[in-house]
Amino acid sequence: MTNDGMTSRNTYFEDFEPGTLMRHMRGKTVGEFEVVQLAHLVMNSAQGHFNSHAMSATKFGVRVAFGGITASIVVGLASQDTSENAIAELGLDKLRLKVPVVEGDTLYSATQVLSCSESEESNAGVVTFRHFGINQRDEIVCELERTVLIARRPARDN
Repeated sequence: MTNDGMTSRNTYFEDFEPGTLMRHMRGKTVGEFEVVQLAHLVMNSAQGHFNSHAMSATKFGVRVAFGGITASIVVGLASQDTSENAIAELGLDKLRLKVPVVEGDTLYSATQVLSCSESEESNAGVVTFRHFGINQRDEIVCELERTVLIARRPARDN
């Protein structure tokens, strides 16, 4: 996947084509805040996120990040290229967590445009993306599909 140089000027509905692949530029290193505190804030008290002692005896050896946090980071990293002209989030599904994310991992995001379709709103269209979360070892840690209502490019004033 390559970064095709998308910026806010070419993230309108008309700019997306099914099959396009993008590797987003930003990365995020996961810290204790993401692994422990954010899981606590959403009241996910699974031992895998909180109990270092218990996790030391597992195949992971350490606490793992809550999958919802991993997905949020991945979508956030893709947002400059996929959400700059978003009007509404319409759906997020088919989340698959492939590899555990632990404190110290650095996540990156890549996106494939799955479909583009007309909407009932004349000033927007619907785009469905598949987002991939990739760690510093180039392992896909998660993938998910996201559907967004995206503004059409404004008509130029004469």
